[in-house]
Amino acid sequence: MCLTPTMAVLLASRRSVATKLRFLLRQRTLRDRIPIPHFTFNVGAYNDAECLSKFRFVRADINLLVRCFQLPRVIVTHERTRCSAVEAVCILLCRFAVSDRLIVIIDVFGRSPSAQSNIMLFVVDHLHSRFKKTLFLDRDRIAPQLRRFATAIKEKGAEIHNVWAFIDGTVRACTRPTNGTMQRCVYNGHKRKHALKFQTLVTPDGIIAHVFGPVEDRRYDLTILRRSQLERVLRMDPRFDGFIIHGDPAYGKSAHFASPFADANVNPAQYVVKKSMSHVRISVEWSYAQIIRYWSHLDNRNKMRLGKSPISKLYKVAILLTNFMRHQA
Repeated sequence: MCLTPTMAVLLASRRSVATKLRFLLRQRTLRDRIPIPHFTFNVGAYNDAECLSKFRFVRADINLLVRCFQLPRVIVTHERTRCSAVEAVCILLCRFAVSDRLIVIIDVFGRSPSAQSNIMLFVVDHLHSRFKKTLFLDRDRIAPQLRRFATAIKEKGAEIHNVWAFIDGTVRACTRPTNGTMQRCVYNGHKRKHALKFQTLVTPDGIIAHVFGPVEDRRYDLTILRRSQLERVLRMDPRFDGFIIHGDPAYGKSAHFASPFADANVNPAQYVVKKSMSHVRISVEWSYAQIIRYWSHLDNRNKMRLGKSPISKLYKVAILLTNFMRHQA
């Protein structure tokens, strides 16, 4: 085909426009790039009040956390991001404490959002792997305190004198999965939201002594209890004989579990027992609210994406941090 002068001018002008567009887009990308401040994070630069505000712990407790977590002194993530153990723990705490994007804490650590995310996920994986059995049930710590727990619940007004913990299922909302089958599995028609459910035990000292999950939110509490095999674990340990866990009617009654009387045909004596246990249970289960109060990132449903966010690990690590906070208090 013969290229006429008019066509040559038109093609040249189009190439010029395309070149200008590429240049403008490149300039815009450079202009919009997030400026990363260059400095080395030092937790010693913050006083205790600032540490509590940003990290939920004072400086001494942050250093204690680093020792308890047994992280290496210098952390190298799979993406080759390097930082100290203290900075890694602070990034985890600061990220859990804010529900906004990582961009809002760039000025705290002098690291890009991707680097902060890499470090946080590295610490989450480490803690979940190290404390997985402890989070399920630390029997060696709990067994010597069973009598003390039962006495504390009794002194709160409970009419049942051998209860050492309260069991319940807690629900964590997530975004709607794109996969149709998964979407139906995690959708709860009663609450009209997509969520995952965890089974937990709370003791009178405010510690969440057991967590199991996640399970689809549509599952019944008794189904989750059977999946967890918690009753079998307690039955095989003679130290727990004679002590029971109190829960909803769905958990039924056994050698290790008790539930309230059915509403129908409750006599006055049974009503007194039921009311006393309900009162004590409410005063104990405030620990669930504490998790979201301190770690608001877990309450941001838009960040909890199935298949993209390790929802289970994040929630269990948040429980671990909350337990440490309660222990220090």
